[in-house]
Amino acid sequence: MQGRKSRRRSPDDIEKIVIENLAQGLNRFFITDDNFARNKDWEPILDRLIYLRRVRRLIFALTIQVDTLCHRIPNFIEKCALAGVKHCFIGLENINPDSLMGARKRQNKITEYRKMLIAWNHAGVMTYAGYILGFPNDTVESILHDIDVIKRELPIDLLEFFYLTPLPGS
Repeated sequence: MQGRKSRRRSPDDIEKIVIENLAQGLNRFFITDDNFARNKDWEPILDRLIYLRRVRRLIFALTIQVDTLCHRIPNFIEKCALAGVKHCFIGLENINPDSLMGARKRQNKITEYRKMLIAWNHAGVMTYAGYILGFPNDTVESILHDIDVIKRELPIDLLEFFYLTPLPGS
């Protein structure tokens, strides 16, 4: 789907897109990098957006997509909130360690999910997470159990479920 190279935009690209679209009356943006937290220019991008909001007094809101370890990046979540991030999509994928390993999602640490979600919550950013059902070890009982754990332990604002559907040849 997305290949091995992460898609990203430069600080110049983002600033230009925001200014041009604001001039047309559009004020909500989804920065569709595969993972904004891993964009090498995340900080200069956020600094420019903070400048546009604070100095130029432009009004806009952002949605971004990040990984489950983004809260470990110093000042990342705080700067996102200052830059106007209102919604954050996170691919949780699953909470079952066997399913995460089977999906080769070694970076997804269920022990970190709660810390990350609380950090976004404290910054006033709504969390929107994707969750995959249908891993080889999933059963009706295990899925219901995992959903109960999520409801009890993880402060997610919105959780969307997806069915595991491997692409041919993947």
